[in-house]
Parts: sequence; C-alpha cells; structure tokens
Amino acid sequence: MALQGNLRTVRVPELFSFLHQLRKTGVLYIVAEEEERGFLFFSGNLVYATTKDSSKRLGNFLVRLGIVTPEELQAEISREAGTEIYFGQRLVDSGRVSRQQLNAAVQEQILDITQDVLMWGSGAFHFDDNEIPFAIPDGVLISTHAILLEASRRSDEKEHVRGLFPDLCVVLRRSESEEEAILEPEASEVLCLIDGKRSLEQVLFASPLGSRATASSLHSLVSRGLLHQVGIKVHASLEPPVPEISYLPVAPHTAGKIFSIFNQEDSQLPRLCEVLATDPLLTAKVLKFVASRHADIPRGSLQYSYLASILGTFQLRSLLIPEALRGFYFPRPQCFWKDCWEHSYFVARLARQLALRIGYAYPEEAYIAGLLHNLGIYILMDNGPDKYREVVQESVSARMDIEEVEEDHFGISHTRIGGVYAEKWGLPRNIVLAIKYHHKVDGSVTNPLLNILAVALDVAHEQGVGTEYLAQSAEQGQLALKKLQLNRKKALSILEEIPRAVPLEAEC
Repeated sequence: MALQGNLRTVRVPELFSFLHQLRKTGVLYIVAEEEERGFLFFSGNLVYATTKDSSKRLGNFLVRLGIVTPEELQAEISREAGTEIYFGQRLVDSGRVSRQQLNAAVQEQILDITQDVLMWGSGAFHFDDNEIPFAIPDGVLISTHAILLEASRRSDEKEHVRGLFPDLCVVLRRSESEEEAILEPEASEVLCLIDGKRSLEQVLFASPLGSRATASSLHSLVSRGLLHQVGIKVHASLEPPVPEISYLPVAPHTAGKIFSIFNQEDSQLPRLCEVLATDPLLTAKVLKFVASRHADIPRGSLQYSYLASILGTFQLRSLLIPEALRGFYFPRPQCFWKDCWEHSYFVARLARQLALRIGYAYPEEAYIAGLLHNLGIYILMDNGPDKYREVVQESVSARMDIEEVEEDHFGISHTRIGGVYAEKWGLPRNIVLAIKYHHKVDGSVTNPLLNILAVALDVAHEQGVGTEYLAQSAEQGQLALKKLQLNRKKALSILEEIPRAVPLEAEC
C-alpha cells in the first residue's frame, strides 16, 4: 500500500494512528524543503526513527543517557562503519551496552525525532510498505499511541522552554552569592546540575524534574543573579561539521521516474541505476552515503551496478524516496538548470567513450567524473539562482572565464567549492581531482582521467552544450589530446555514437 500526501491535509498524529490501526509494516518518510525524517513501523508499532541531523544519531542518545562516554562512542564509530541499526546491535553483541540500555536510547531517539515533526508547519509524506530486511530485536517495539502522547507533551514543554531560553547551547555558571542557602528544594536540586561545562540542553535532559519545571527554575535563578551565561557549547555532534548535500535539488524529471520505478514490481535496481546515471546530484548523494559507511570503493568497482548492489533495494529506496518527495512538493526554480544538466550528462558520455577509445582501464570512473565535474556550479546555483544568472551572462557577454566571474560574485569558483565539498563528503579521490582541476589541464598534467575530461569539455564547448565560457578550452583540449596520443578527428568521431541531448521538459 503506497500512501502519499501533504501534511497540511493529513497531520502526523493522524498518519501514525492510521498505520497503527492497520498494523502496517514499512517506512514512513516525512520531508520538508530542508528537513527529512524516516520512521520504521512493524505491525503498526514504531521500531526506529532516522534523520540526517547528526546531532540526533543513536550514539548521541547513548551519550545523553550516560550509557557511554563521548570518547567511547567516538572509538566505536571509528572502529567500523555501518548503519545506525547495526551499530546499536554491535554494541550489544560486544557487551558494551545491554539490550535494555540500547532500547532506552532508541526510544529516546524516536521520541525526539517524532517531537520534531509534530512542530513542522509544512511537509509531505510517503509510506513505503516494503518488508524490513532485518530481524526486529526483542523489546524494541514501542506503542505508537504512547509515543504520540509523550512526543506531544514534550513539544509543549519545548515551546515553553524556548520561550525562556531561545538558545539551548548556552552554558550557565553559578554566581558568588549567599542567597544560595535559602533556595527552595526544587531550585537547589536544579542548581546542583550546573557545573559550568554542560550546556543548557544537557542540564534539561539530566534533570529529574522535567524540562518545563527545570527551565522555569533556571530562568528564576538567572533573573535573581544566581546564575549567569559563560559561553556557548557546540556539543550536538561528535563529528566535525560537514557541508550537507542532502537538500540540494535533483533534476526536476527525476522524482517522477523514481516513483514510476518503485510502483513496478520487478527489475527495480537496473532502472534505478539508469536514473542515477543521468543526475549529477543524485549520484553525488549516493556516493557520499556509500563513502560514509563503507571502505574506499575500488576503482574497478566505481560503477552504478556495484553501488546499487552494496546498498540493496531497501537502502536505495530509503535514499531516493525522500528525494522524489522533495522534488514533487518543494520544487525549486533553477536558472540555467536544463543547460547545466545537459552539459554534465553530455560530458559524462563523451568521457566514457573517450576512455573506451584509448583503452583507459576505468571507463565508468570517467563517466562519473564527467557527470560530477561541475558539482560546484549546482552548489553555487542553489545558493543564489539570480546571482548565478548574472555570472553566466557576464561571463558570456564579456568573454571572461567563468571561474573569474564566479570569484568576483561569490568569492569562490565552482571548481574550488566543488572540490572542498567533494573532499568533505569522502567522494573517490579521482572524482575529487576531476572536480577540482578540470579547468587546470596543461601540458604537464599526466593524469589520463583529467586529460580525458579536458578533451570532453572542449568537444562539448565546441558543440555549444552548456553555459560556461572557457577561454582556454580549445588550448587545453589540444594539449590533452597529445597526452592521450589521440588526434582531433578521432576524438570528434565519437559524437556519432552519442546523441547531443535527451528530451527534458523541465525549464528554468
């Protein structure tokens, strides 16, 4: 049963109650323009909740509950990659935490994430009733109604707390005062939790009085001068901050293709690979996800069939359905989007055919490098569509190199920002090099992938595919042809094997 709609029509409590009454098993995806949550149901009860917000990962709740220390958690995270579900099971199997402790952390995580979506003003949902491909451990099923009641109560408390303390990352410290001796029992109990190190959020979590009463007592103590703010603690995630690609919009036509494939029963993975292979941002998102949970991808395995096989249908659906939902319900206009997409796709196909022509050992790597080489343009374009329109127009009219104009308008070029993000997302090394240096190919470059890309870019530029003005395109193409020991006539002959473009209805 596929269930899809808008949160303005069907609210989250109604959705949860409906799935509970029908005893449904599957995943409920809820997305907003820049938010995303997933809820796993088994026979109508909640099993797990997921989010891309690193502060709400399971390990952080184990720390908040005092089950593990931040240092112990970081050591465990570094030891082995994997999904959060299997991460929790590893901790149990190793004897580091008990099943009861893990279940308590999972329940706290579900409550926290459910509380979030109850406060959303807008969003869309899709229920995917595929079977969950792992066994449900004993004791993890949580009553859906109990979760809703508790999450609603916490949402009300959070509103009250935010009214008193807008920033929960502040750190409070006791003031020197004799008044401490005449405090009420509740205030004294709260004051004992203040050590000048823990954030307000941690204090509220640790207090046995509840968030509302604790926040009220703390606000009173601050008003009386017994407590004062000494700083802000950024403690939400144990990992260094990484730029997020999750909410960059994929191609407008991608959403319909994804749902069309998922609505058919057979041969989903090959057709999903075809969709991935035409969308630069979707490919980057999948690569980032794989890189965060697996060892380095062997160069010979850098192909869509391999990525799909190691993810599996369930995980791939979990990645793609939110993208499709966001594309349907939160479309974002992009200036020159069609031209950028056509350019990336055309260069990818040129690069693969060139790789095959010269006997390069990794033609699929060349394809993905061609597809992702302009990753930085999509990032800049999403950051400021109107401004990027000006960049392209100025570059073409003044015959200035696109990177120079980008630096003037954004303070950074698409090659630099694309490379920074690609490195932080853990994309394969040669793909990172292609993103960073595809406009820096000269006679000294010996990397065959960069030379293949330089030739592909020159051919695309000559064919008028794309929006970039590249002053050195022809010169770099000629130098790259020499390195590849390929003449221009043979390079241009691959155009006969590649259609210039494919139909695309979406316009800017």
